[in-house]
Amino acid sequence: MTAPVFDLTAAREFVRGLRARPQPGTAAPVDWADAPWPVKVYRAAPELRFADRSEHSDRGWVLRLLTEVVGVSRLVTAAGRTMARRPVASGGALYPTEVYAVLGGAAHHFDAARHELVALGPAPADDGVRLVLTHRFWKNLYKYGDFAYRLGAVDVGVVLGRLRTVATAWSGAVEVSFDFDDAAVHTLLGVDGEDEAAYAVVRVVPPVDRRAVPAVPACAPQVRERSAVVNRSAGVLAMQRAALAVAPAIPPPAALVGERIALPPVAPVQYRAEAAHRRRSSGPSFSGAAVAEETLAAVLAGCADPHLRVLCAVHRVTGRPPGWYGYDADRHALVPLRAEPEPARVLQSALYRPSMDVAAAGFTVHLAGGLEFTGARAWRIQQMRVGTAVDGATLTAAARGASAHPFLGFDASAVDGHYGLPAGTGTLAQVCVGVAAGAPVLTGRVW
Repeated sequence: MTAPVFDLTAAREFVRGLRARPQPGTAAPVDWADAPWPVKVYRAAPELRFADRSEHSDRGWVLRLLTEVVGVSRLVTAAGRTMARRPVASGGALYPTEVYAVLGGAAHHFDAARHELVALGPAPADDGVRLVLTHRFWKNLYKYGDFAYRLGAVDVGVVLGRLRTVATAWSGAVEVSFDFDDAAVHTLLGVDGEDEAAYAVVRVVPPVDRRAVPAVPACAPQVRERSAVVNRSAGVLAMQRAALAVAPAIPPPAALVGERIALPPVAPVQYRAEAAHRRRSSGPSFSGAAVAEETLAAVLAGCADPHLRVLCAVHRVTGRPPGWYGYDADRHALVPLRAEPEPARVLQSALYRPSMDVAAAGFTVHLAGGLEFTGARAWRIQQMRVGTAVDGATLTAAARGASAHPFLGFDASAVDGHYGLPAGTGTLAQVCVGVAAGAPVLTGRVW
Protein backbone atom coordinates (compact mmCIF):
# COMPACT_ATOMS: atom_id res chain seq x y z
CA MET A 1 0.00 0.00 0.00
CA THR A 2 1.18 3.51 -0.80
CA ALA A 3 0.71 5.50 2.41
CA PRO A 4 1.08 9.24 2.90
CA VAL A 5 4.10 10.49 4.79
CA PHE A 6 2.76 12.27 7.87
CA ASP A 7 4.58 15.37 8.97
CA LEU A 8 3.80 16.76 12.42
CA THR A 9 0.80 18.77 11.21
CA ALA A 10 -0.74 15.76 9.47
CA ALA A 11 -0.11 13.51 12.48
CA ARG A 12 -1.81 16.00 14.81
CA GLU A 13 -4.78 16.28 12.46
CA PHE A 14 -5.09 12.48 12.28
CA VAL A 15 -5.16 11.96 16.06
CA ARG A 16 -7.39 15.00 16.54
CA GLY A 17 -9.92 13.18 14.40
CA LEU A 18 -9.56 10.01 16.48
CA ARG A 19 -10.40 11.97 19.63
CA ALA A 20 -13.21 13.98 18.05
CA ARG A 21 -14.82 10.89 16.45
CA PRO A 22 -14.04 7.94 18.76
CA GLN A 23 -16.31 5.51 16.95
CA PRO A 24 -15.91 2.45 14.75
CA GLY A 25 -15.52 3.43 11.14
CA THR A 26 -14.62 1.19 8.18
CA ALA A 27 -14.94 1.88 4.48
CA ALA A 28 -17.00 -1.28 3.96
CA PRO A 29 -19.36 -3.30 6.20
CA VAL A 30 -17.51 -5.56 8.65
CA ASP A 31 -17.20 -9.10 7.30
CA TRP A 32 -17.59 -10.99 10.55
CA ALA A 33 -17.18 -14.34 8.82
CA ASP A 34 -13.66 -13.32 7.76
CA ALA A 35 -12.63 -11.76 11.08
CA PRO A 36 -9.15 -12.57 12.41
CA TRP A 37 -8.63 -15.05 15.22
CA PRO A 38 -8.53 -13.47 18.68
CA VAL A 39 -5.07 -15.05 19.17
CA LYS A 40 -2.00 -15.16 16.96
CA VAL A 41 -1.26 -18.73 15.86
CA TYR A 42 2.01 -20.23 14.59
CA ARG A 43 2.58 -23.51 12.77
CA ALA A 44 5.21 -24.77 15.22
CA ALA A 45 6.49 -28.26 15.96
CA PRO A 46 5.74 -29.68 19.44
CA GLU A 47 9.41 -29.49 20.46
CA LEU A 48 9.29 -25.73 19.98
CA ARG A 49 6.31 -25.27 22.32
CA PHE A 50 6.92 -24.91 26.05
CA ALA A 51 4.25 -25.22 28.72
CA ASP A 52 6.37 -26.00 31.80
CA ARG A 53 5.40 -23.56 34.57
CA SER A 54 8.21 -24.52 36.94
CA GLU A 55 8.68 -21.97 39.71
CA HIS A 56 12.44 -22.47 39.59
CA SER A 57 13.29 -21.57 35.98
CA ASP A 58 13.10 -18.24 34.19
CA ARG A 59 11.02 -19.70 31.37
CA GLY A 60 8.53 -21.27 33.79
CA TRP A 61 8.25 -18.02 35.77
CA VAL A 62 7.67 -15.97 32.61
CA LEU A 63 5.10 -18.45 31.33
CA ARG A 64 3.16 -18.23 34.59
CA LEU A 65 3.40 -14.42 34.46
CA LEU A 66 2.07 -14.16 30.91
CA THR A 67 -0.68 -16.69 31.57
CA GLU A 68 -1.73 -14.63 34.58
CA VAL A 69 -1.82 -11.39 32.58
CA VAL A 70 -2.93 -12.16 29.01
CA GLY A 71 -3.75 -15.86 28.90
CA VAL A 72 -7.31 -16.81 27.95
CA SER A 73 -8.99 -17.39 31.31
CA ARG A 74 -12.69 -17.82 30.61
CA LEU A 75 -15.19 -18.53 27.85
CA VAL A 76 -18.27 -16.33 27.90
CA THR A 77 -21.38 -17.04 25.83
CA ALA A 78 -23.74 -14.20 24.97
CA ALA A 79 -26.41 -14.00 22.26
CA GLY A 80 -25.36 -17.40 20.98
CA ARG A 81 -21.74 -16.33 20.50
CA THR A 82 -18.86 -17.71 22.59
CA MET A 83 -15.96 -15.35 23.28
CA ALA A 84 -12.57 -16.02 24.83
CA ARG A 85 -11.92 -13.55 27.63
CA ARG A 86 -8.73 -12.61 29.43
CA PRO A 87 -7.97 -11.02 32.81
CA VAL A 88 -7.25 -7.61 31.21
CA ALA A 89 -9.75 -5.25 29.63
CA SER A 90 -9.70 -4.76 25.85
CA GLY A 91 -11.79 -2.65 23.49
CA GLY A 92 -14.44 -4.92 22.00
CA ALA A 93 -12.66 -7.91 23.63
CA LEU A 94 -10.44 -8.07 20.52
CA TYR A 95 -7.06 -8.17 22.32
CA PRO A 96 -4.78 -6.69 19.64
CA THR A 97 -1.73 -6.80 21.95
CA GLU A 98 0.75 -9.63 21.39
CA VAL A 99 3.50 -10.46 23.88
CA TYR A 100 6.92 -11.92 23.08
CA ALA A 101 9.58 -13.17 25.50
CA VAL A 102 13.30 -13.03 24.75
CA LEU A 103 15.09 -15.44 27.09
CA GLY A 104 17.43 -18.39 27.06
CA GLY A 105 19.09 -17.30 23.82
CA ALA A 106 15.81 -17.39 21.86
CA ALA A 107 12.82 -15.22 21.03
CA HIS A 108 9.39 -16.68 21.87
CA HIS A 109 5.77 -15.76 21.22
CA PHE A 110 3.21 -16.30 23.95
CA ASP A 111 0.25 -18.35 22.71
CA ALA A 112 -2.60 -16.90 24.78
CA ALA A 113 -4.99 -19.77 24.03
CA ARG A 114 -2.64 -22.69 24.68
CA HIS A 115 -0.68 -20.94 27.44
CA GLU A 116 2.59 -21.85 25.74
CA LEU A 117 5.78 -20.14 24.66
CA VAL A 118 6.60 -20.82 21.00
CA ALA A 119 10.27 -20.55 20.02
CA LEU A 120 10.73 -18.31 16.97
CA GLY A 121 14.48 -17.95 16.49
CA PRO A 122 17.82 -17.11 18.11
CA ALA A 123 18.30 -14.03 20.27
CA PRO A 124 21.20 -12.43 22.17
CA ALA A 125 21.77 -13.87 25.64
CA ASP A 126 21.00 -11.60 28.60
CA ASP A 127 20.99 -11.84 32.38
CA GLY A 128 17.28 -11.05 32.43
CA VAL A 129 14.18 -11.48 30.29
CA ARG A 130 12.85 -8.98 27.80
CA LEU A 131 9.14 -8.93 27.11
CA VAL A 132 8.06 -7.11 23.95
CA LEU A 133 4.51 -5.78 23.58
CA THR A 134 3.26 -5.28 20.04
CA HIS A 135 0.10 -4.03 18.37
CA ARG A 136 -1.14 -6.39 15.66
CA PHE A 137 -3.20 -3.89 13.70
CA TRP A 138 -5.65 -6.10 11.84
CA LYS A 139 -6.97 -7.66 15.05
CA ASN A 140 -8.97 -4.51 15.81
CA LEU A 141 -8.66 -2.57 12.55
CA TYR A 142 -11.15 -4.89 10.82
CA LYS A 143 -13.88 -3.66 13.18
CA TYR A 144 -12.85 -0.15 14.24
CA GLY A 145 -11.08 1.26 11.20
CA ASP A 146 -8.63 4.10 11.93
CA PHE A 147 -9.91 4.38 15.50
CA ALA A 148 -8.14 1.05 16.08
CA TYR A 149 -4.82 2.91 16.13
CA ARG A 150 -5.74 4.87 19.24
CA LEU A 151 -7.61 1.98 20.83
CA GLY A 152 -4.66 -0.36 20.22
CA ALA A 153 -2.16 1.92 21.95
CA VAL A 154 -4.45 2.12 24.99
CA ASP A 155 -4.80 -1.69 24.91
CA VAL A 156 -1.04 -2.12 24.95
CA GLY A 157 -0.90 0.22 27.95
CA VAL A 158 -3.50 -1.87 29.79
CA VAL A 159 -1.37 -5.01 29.30
CA LEU A 160 1.78 -3.10 30.26
CA GLY A 161 0.19 -1.90 33.50
CA ARG A 162 -0.94 -5.40 34.44
CA LEU A 163 2.48 -6.90 33.60
CA ARG A 164 4.19 -4.38 35.85
CA THR A 165 1.69 -4.95 38.67
CA VAL A 166 1.90 -8.75 38.63
CA ALA A 167 5.66 -8.97 38.07
CA THR A 168 6.26 -6.59 40.96
CA ALA A 169 3.87 -8.56 43.18
CA TRP A 170 5.81 -11.70 42.33
CA SER A 171 9.10 -10.05 43.35
CA GLY A 172 10.43 -9.53 39.85
CA ALA A 173 12.42 -6.40 39.02
CA VAL A 174 10.75 -4.46 36.17
CA GLU A 175 12.10 -1.81 33.80
CA VAL A 176 10.00 -0.35 30.95
CA SER A 177 11.34 1.26 27.77
CA PHE A 178 9.33 3.02 25.06
CA ASP A 179 12.38 4.05 23.01
CA PHE A 180 14.38 1.27 21.37
CA ASP A 181 15.76 0.17 18.01
CA ASP A 182 12.50 -0.64 16.23
CA ALA A 183 14.09 -2.32 13.23
CA ALA A 184 16.26 -4.60 15.38
CA VAL A 185 13.32 -5.61 17.59
CA HIS A 186 11.06 -6.28 14.60
CA THR A 187 13.74 -8.44 12.97
CA LEU A 188 14.22 -10.38 16.20
CA LEU A 189 10.49 -11.13 16.43
CA GLY A 190 9.96 -11.76 12.73
CA VAL A 191 7.38 -8.98 12.29
CA ASP A 192 7.41 -6.35 9.55
CA GLY A 193 6.66 -3.24 11.62
CA GLU A 194 3.67 -2.33 9.43
CA ASP A 195 1.14 -5.09 10.03
CA GLU A 196 2.44 -5.55 13.56
CA ALA A 197 4.76 -3.22 15.46
CA ALA A 198 6.57 -3.16 18.81
CA TYR A 199 5.37 -0.50 21.24
CA ALA A 200 7.16 -1.29 24.51
CA VAL A 201 10.02 -3.41 25.83
CA VAL A 202 9.84 -4.62 29.43
CA ARG A 203 12.97 -5.97 31.09
CA VAL A 204 12.14 -8.39 33.89
CA VAL A 205 14.53 -10.17 36.24
CA PRO A 206 12.71 -13.27 37.54
CA PRO A 207 13.54 -14.24 41.15
CA VAL A 208 14.83 -17.69 40.11
CA ASP A 209 18.20 -19.41 39.82
CA ARG A 210 17.77 -21.73 36.84
CA ARG A 211 17.97 -20.49 33.25
CA ALA A 212 16.16 -22.13 30.35
CA VAL A 213 18.09 -24.32 27.94
CA PRO A 214 17.99 -22.64 24.51
CA ALA A 215 15.70 -24.20 21.91
CA VAL A 216 16.13 -22.56 18.52
CA PRO A 217 14.19 -23.70 15.43
CA ALA A 218 16.04 -24.39 12.19
CA CYS A 219 13.70 -21.92 10.51
CA ALA A 220 11.11 -19.53 11.89
CA PRO A 221 7.60 -21.03 12.20
CA GLN A 222 4.94 -19.59 9.92
CA VAL A 223 1.95 -17.59 11.11
CA ARG A 224 -1.53 -18.91 10.42
CA GLU A 225 -4.11 -16.27 9.52
CA ARG A 226 -7.85 -16.86 9.59
CA SER A 227 -8.81 -13.83 7.48
CA ALA A 228 -8.67 -14.44 3.74
CA VAL A 229 -8.35 -10.67 3.23
CA VAL A 230 -6.14 -8.53 5.50
CA ASN A 231 -6.42 -4.82 4.80
CA ARG A 232 -4.25 -1.90 5.81
CA SER A 233 -5.20 1.67 6.60
CA ALA A 234 -3.21 4.41 4.88
CA GLY A 235 -3.60 6.67 7.91
CA VAL A 236 -2.55 4.02 10.42
CA LEU A 237 0.44 3.06 8.27
CA ALA A 238 1.51 6.69 7.96
CA MET A 239 1.25 7.16 11.74
CA GLN A 240 3.22 3.99 12.40
CA ARG A 241 6.00 5.15 10.07
CA ALA A 242 6.02 8.57 11.71
CA ALA A 243 6.25 6.94 15.15
CA LEU A 244 9.60 5.35 14.28
CA ALA A 245 11.25 8.68 15.12
CA VAL A 246 11.95 9.35 18.81
CA ALA A 247 10.25 12.53 20.05
CA PRO A 248 10.25 14.57 23.28
CA ALA A 249 7.60 13.53 25.80
CA ILE A 250 4.33 15.45 26.04
CA PRO A 251 4.64 17.78 29.07
CA PRO A 252 2.48 16.86 32.08
CA PRO A 253 -0.54 19.05 32.86
CA ALA A 254 -0.04 21.98 35.22
CA ALA A 255 -0.88 21.52 38.89
CA LEU A 256 -4.49 22.04 39.91
CA VAL A 257 -5.39 25.24 41.70
CA GLY A 258 -7.96 25.38 44.48
CA GLU A 259 -9.10 24.01 47.82
CA ARG A 260 -7.89 20.54 48.85
CA ILE A 261 -10.28 18.11 50.52
CA ALA A 262 -8.43 15.23 52.15
CA LEU A 263 -9.52 11.73 51.12
CA PRO A 264 -9.52 8.73 53.47
CA PRO A 265 -6.08 7.08 53.60
CA VAL A 266 -5.84 3.88 51.59
CA ALA A 267 -3.37 1.03 51.72
CA PRO A 268 -1.71 -0.04 48.45
CA VAL A 269 -3.87 -2.60 46.67
CA GLN A 270 -2.46 -6.11 46.92
CA TYR A 271 -2.73 -8.05 43.68
CA ARG A 272 -5.24 -10.88 43.98
CA ALA A 273 -5.47 -13.24 41.02
CA GLU A 274 -9.04 -14.32 41.74
CA ALA A 275 -10.36 -10.75 41.72
CA ALA A 276 -8.44 -9.91 38.55
CA HIS A 277 -9.45 -13.05 36.66
CA ARG A 278 -13.13 -12.64 37.41
CA ARG A 279 -13.27 -8.87 36.94
CA ARG A 280 -16.39 -7.94 35.03
CA SER A 281 -17.12 -4.81 33.06
CA SER A 282 -20.62 -3.84 34.11
CA GLY A 283 -21.62 -2.16 30.88
CA PRO A 284 -25.18 -0.89 31.39
CA SER A 285 -25.80 -2.95 34.53
CA PHE A 286 -24.69 -0.82 37.49
CA SER A 287 -27.16 -1.08 40.36
CA GLY A 288 -27.40 2.60 41.29
CA ALA A 289 -26.20 1.95 44.85
CA ALA A 290 -23.89 4.47 46.54
CA VAL A 291 -20.15 3.77 46.64
CA ALA A 292 -18.02 4.24 49.76
CA GLU A 293 -15.65 7.21 49.75
CA GLU A 294 -12.84 4.76 50.52
CA THR A 295 -13.47 3.12 47.14
CA LEU A 296 -13.28 6.49 45.39
CA ALA A 297 -10.04 7.26 47.20
CA ALA A 298 -8.51 3.88 46.34
CA VAL A 299 -9.43 4.01 42.65
CA LEU A 300 -8.08 7.55 42.21
CA ALA A 301 -4.82 6.58 43.90
CA GLY A 302 -4.64 3.38 41.84
CA CYS A 303 -4.71 5.20 38.51
CA ALA A 304 -2.53 8.23 39.38
CA ASP A 305 0.22 8.99 36.85
CA PRO A 306 2.45 12.09 36.96
CA HIS A 307 2.15 12.43 33.18
CA LEU A 308 -1.66 12.63 33.29
CA ARG A 309 -4.33 14.57 35.16
CA VAL A 310 -6.83 12.43 37.06
CA LEU A 311 -10.34 13.87 37.28
CA CYS A 312 -13.66 12.51 38.52
CA ALA A 313 -17.36 13.23 38.33
CA VAL A 314 -19.09 12.15 41.53
CA HIS A 315 -22.62 10.73 41.21
CA ARG A 316 -23.29 8.60 44.30
CA VAL A 317 -20.43 8.54 46.79
CA THR A 318 -21.15 8.38 50.51
CA GLY A 319 -20.24 11.66 52.21
CA ARG A 320 -19.26 13.47 49.00
CA PRO A 321 -21.62 15.86 47.15
CA PRO A 322 -22.07 15.38 43.39
CA GLY A 323 -19.90 17.49 41.14
CA TRP A 324 -16.70 17.73 39.12
CA TYR A 325 -13.39 17.20 40.91
CA GLY A 326 -9.68 16.95 40.27
CA TYR A 327 -7.32 14.62 42.14
CA ASP A 328 -4.07 15.76 43.78
CA ALA A 329 -2.02 12.57 44.05
CA ASP A 330 0.77 14.18 46.08
CA ARG A 331 -1.64 15.21 48.84
CA HIS A 332 -4.21 12.44 48.20
CA ALA A 333 -6.97 15.01 48.06
CA LEU A 334 -9.89 16.10 45.92
CA VAL A 335 -9.91 19.55 44.32
CA PRO A 336 -13.49 20.81 43.73
CA LEU A 337 -13.74 22.21 40.21
CA ARG A 338 -17.46 22.70 39.70
CA ALA A 339 -20.53 21.96 41.80
CA GLU A 340 -23.31 20.32 39.86
CA PRO A 341 -26.20 18.21 41.21
CA GLU A 342 -26.31 15.80 38.25
CA PRO A 343 -23.03 15.53 36.34
CA ALA A 344 -24.22 12.14 35.09
CA ARG A 345 -26.72 13.89 32.80
CA VAL A 346 -23.84 15.62 31.02
CA LEU A 347 -21.86 12.40 30.70
CA GLN A 348 -24.89 10.46 29.50
CA SER A 349 -25.55 12.96 26.71
CA ALA A 350 -21.84 12.88 25.78
CA LEU A 351 -21.88 9.14 25.01
CA TYR A 352 -21.81 8.27 21.32
CA ARG A 353 -23.53 4.97 22.04
CA PRO A 354 -25.78 5.64 25.07
CA SER A 355 -26.19 1.99 26.09
CA MET A 356 -24.84 2.64 29.59
CA ASP A 357 -26.74 4.28 32.43
CA VAL A 358 -23.96 6.53 33.73
CA ALA A 359 -26.13 7.78 36.61
CA ALA A 360 -26.25 4.26 38.04
CA ALA A 361 -22.47 4.30 38.60
CA GLY A 362 -21.05 5.73 41.80
CA PHE A 363 -18.51 7.95 40.05
CA THR A 364 -16.71 8.39 36.74
CA VAL A 365 -12.95 8.81 36.40
CA HIS A 366 -11.49 10.81 33.52
CA LEU A 367 -7.86 10.76 32.48
CA ALA A 368 -6.65 13.96 30.83
CA GLY A 369 -3.41 15.09 29.23
CA GLY A 370 -1.78 17.45 26.77
CA LEU A 371 -3.23 17.47 23.26
CA GLU A 372 -0.20 18.92 21.49
CA PHE A 373 2.86 16.80 20.73
CA THR A 374 6.11 17.09 18.81
CA GLY A 375 6.14 13.57 17.39
CA ALA A 376 3.86 10.61 16.72
CA ARG A 377 5.82 8.38 19.08
CA ALA A 378 5.23 10.77 22.00
CA TRP A 379 1.48 10.63 21.34
CA ARG A 380 1.59 6.82 21.23
CA ILE A 381 3.41 6.73 24.56
CA GLN A 382 0.79 9.01 26.09
CA GLN A 383 -1.98 6.65 24.99
CA MET A 384 -0.13 3.72 26.55
CA ARG A 385 0.11 5.66 29.81
CA VAL A 386 -3.65 6.18 29.60
CA GLY A 387 -4.10 2.42 29.24
CA THR A 388 -1.88 1.72 32.24
CA ALA A 389 -3.94 4.15 34.32
CA VAL A 390 -7.17 2.53 33.10
CA ASP A 391 -5.90 -0.86 34.25
CA GLY A 392 -4.99 0.62 37.62
CA ALA A 393 -8.56 1.88 37.99
CA THR A 394 -10.22 -1.40 36.97
CA LEU A 395 -7.88 -3.54 39.05
CA THR A 396 -8.36 -1.37 42.14
CA ALA A 397 -12.14 -1.36 41.68
CA ALA A 398 -12.14 -5.16 41.48
CA ALA A 399 -10.04 -5.41 44.65
CA ARG A 400 -12.61 -3.21 46.43
CA GLY A 401 -15.50 -5.40 45.26
CA ALA A 402 -16.73 -2.80 42.75
CA SER A 403 -17.11 -3.02 39.00
CA ALA A 404 -15.63 -0.73 36.36
CA HIS A 405 -16.33 0.00 32.72
CA PRO A 406 -13.65 1.86 30.71
CA PHE A 407 -14.34 3.34 27.29
CA LEU A 408 -13.21 6.03 24.87
CA GLY A 409 -16.44 6.64 22.97
CA PHE A 410 -17.62 9.97 24.34
CA ASP A 411 -17.71 13.62 23.31
CA ALA A 412 -14.46 14.68 24.95
CA SER A 413 -14.81 18.39 24.20
CA ALA A 414 -18.16 18.54 26.02
CA VAL A 415 -16.65 16.87 29.08
CA ASP A 416 -13.56 19.13 28.97
CA GLY A 417 -15.73 22.20 29.34
CA HIS A 418 -17.40 21.00 32.53
CA TYR A 419 -14.03 20.36 34.15
CA GLY A 420 -12.86 23.78 33.00
CA LEU A 421 -9.76 22.35 31.33
CA PRO A 422 -7.43 24.91 29.76
CA ALA A 423 -6.76 25.02 26.03
CA GLY A 424 -4.32 22.31 24.97
CA THR A 425 -5.47 19.86 27.66
CA GLY A 426 -8.28 17.36 27.18
CA THR A 427 -9.88 14.18 28.48
CA LEU A 428 -8.55 10.99 26.91
CA ALA A 429 -10.44 8.12 28.58
CA GLN A 430 -13.37 7.49 30.90
CA VAL A 431 -13.96 4.78 33.54
CA CYS A 432 -17.32 4.41 35.26
CA VAL A 433 -17.08 2.71 38.67
CA GLY A 434 -19.95 1.44 40.75
CA VAL A 435 -21.79 -1.47 42.30
CA ALA A 436 -22.67 -4.11 39.73
CA ALA A 437 -26.26 -5.20 39.28
CA GLY A 438 -25.79 -8.87 40.12
CA ALA A 439 -22.49 -10.60 40.80
CA PRO A 440 -19.57 -8.30 39.88
CA VAL A 441 -17.74 -11.18 38.21
CA LEU A 442 -17.48 -12.87 34.85
CA THR A 443 -19.57 -15.96 34.40
CA GLY A 444 -18.79 -18.75 31.97
CA ARG A 445 -16.51 -21.77 31.78
CA VAL A 446 -13.04 -21.39 33.22
CA TRP A 447 -10.42 -22.02 30.51
